[in-house]
Amino acid sequence: MSASPTPAQILPSDEGSDHMIIDGAAELLSESKQRVALPKKLLALSRDELKDHIKKMANGICEDEAKEGQIDAVAHLVHSEHTFVLAGTGFGKTQIAEMYSKLFKPYQKAVIVVVNPLDALRDNQVEEKKDVGVDHKTIQAINLTKDTLTGNVAKQITRGDFSFIYVSPEAFLNSEML
Repeated sequence: MSASPTPAQILPSDEGSDHMIIDGAAELLSESKQRVALPKKLLALSRDELKDHIKKMANGICEDEAKEGQIDAVAHLVHSEHTFVLAGTGFGKTQIAEMYSKLFKPYQKAVIVVVNPLDALRDNQVEEKKDVGVDHKTIQAINLTKDTLTGNVAKQITRGDFSFIYVSPEAFLNSEML
């Protein structure tokens, strides 16, 4: 019998493939000018220094002080570690993606993909991005569904026009759609 998870638990995934290439994605990505990467100074920080940096940077993103579980999740992402966050409603899972996106340099076109099973929550998160843009500029986000994914939207995604892409698990795994 396994122990039940704590209210917020970060679980590294099993070893395996570091990425998944969806049909045609490799070809589209190869046309990209340059991959977006986190600043080298950030990657050189020790785990404790990184967590301190994330905690300071999180001010203004989280309503309250960033939770240790949020900071740990972002640190795992920085180190390219497969990460699964199991947390209850109100924990602040959405802020994890936002905190991670803030670590990239402002001129970079980082794209954060958030897999979320709830249609209404994905729509809500896209609407929230319209209200919280830096200097009151809209943060470009899309709820990717079979209805919203068109050839034009696919081109916008590969150009990096969206900072956040919200998608259901089914749509994410459906290679015919993507």
